[in-house]
Amino acid sequence: MMRYNRKIFFSGVAILFLGLLFTSCKKVSYDYIDGKTPDERSKEFMDNFRSTLLSAPDGWVGYMYIPANGKGFTFYMKFAEKNRVTMYSDFADVAMVEPKESSYQLRNTGMPSLIFDTYNYIHLPADPKGSISGGPSGTGQSSDFEYSILRFSADTILLRGNLKSCELIMVKVGKEQATALQSGKLKENVDGFVNLFASSQNSYVALADSRKLGISFTHSTRQISYQILESDGSVSSYSGTFYYDVDGVRIADGFGYGGLKFVRAFIRSGSMYLLDASGNEHEIKQSVTPLTPLISSFGSGKTYKVMHIEGENLPAGVTSGWNDIFSAMVTRFHNSSGRVILYMDFAIQNATKARVIIRYQATSGSQYTADAEYDYVIDGDVISLSNYVPSISNGNWNSRINDIGAEVINYFKDRSFKINWVEGSGQEAIGGLYPLNDPSGFYYGVLK
Repeated sequence: MMRYNRKIFFSGVAILFLGLLFTSCKKVSYDYIDGKTPDERSKEFMDNFRSTLLSAPDGWVGYMYIPANGKGFTFYMKFAEKNRVTMYSDFADVAMVEPKESSYQLRNTGMPSLIFDTYNYIHLPADPKGSISGGPSGTGQSSDFEYSILRFSADTILLRGNLKSCELIMVKVGKEQATALQSGKLKENVDGFVNLFASSQNSYVALADSRKLGISFTHSTRQISYQILESDGSVSSYSGTFYYDVDGVRIADGFGYGGLKFVRAFIRSGSMYLLDASGNEHEIKQSVTPLTPLISSFGSGKTYKVMHIEGENLPAGVTSGWNDIFSAMVTRFHNSSGRVILYMDFAIQNATKARVIIRYQATSGSQYTADAEYDYVIDGDVISLSNYVPSISNGNWNSRINDIGAEVINYFKDRSFKINWVEGSGQEAIGGLYPLNDPSGFYYGVLK
């Protein structure tokens, strides 16, 4: 039988015990920074952030940027004790004028996070019901209501969405802003901009070199855009995000041209102005005609491909020799068993083919298409048509040849036209084909 020395054994145990005791009492230095554990540092960070939220007696304005669609929405938020927050927002009419209270939490989700944990206006763009969010059903507009706290100071907070990576920049609100918000100025400001957008055409700001920088705002997408004709004939364009607030519009970083960087827009005495980063004001003026040549945006692979006449009425406010030609064709269709023209298009099909398309309806209610096709080439701003092929899709062009009439057929056959804008009395963008041998008799239609 194996034997062992008890004295030696117990001595070894004592040494092992003392070693363990010494180790357990030893301070683990990598758990500490500035004498604080990770938990202590996390708590201190959250406490400081909570204090910052509560330090704004008039609240914060938050500018949310949604990467999925480039939209920007504004949220006014006032944080209170017991994790309560009250909001306004530009997202909906009611949200601009009626404050809504809910709760929020500060929680570590792998990153210190601000979480809006009960429903409020900030949840609206993320709502899966398309009728509420305005986005696809099931996903909404892909916005966030849980945010990682990236950094903060006494007057500015930068957050990033935990799920959709939305950016939320929060800026401390002053007393004057808060008073304006509570008196309904947010809705008044939004309505003012929307009405100006709707009534403005061919808006621009004049540059130092006398060129016109075309400016447009789109309320539904919260996008501001510019277009400008360059010296080489090309067109430069750019779009950025804007945000409404109580006294104007805030423009996201990066929107500018040349040495100009635009940061805000505002309305004064019924006119709109852009403010650049140097504090200079630029009045947004209106031009009777578009600022860039139509040929830069009409054609295969471009913005517009169709000049469209809806029904039997040409776009309002235009005088042209085409008016009588079209009216006579309408009359012939009426006299031919009561047929009605639903629309007429001059349409670019691809890089080499164009069509004239007439959609009409018989007295039975049945609808038909008659079309003819042409080869075309574009040289500068002139389009030349050749190789007229009637009834390209079916036999209707030939069967309705008398109703269409020789004047319409010969109008497009083997003819050259200058492509240019047409000034009407409505709000539509109208394009025209000006025959080189008779510019006063131009075909025209709404651009699509």
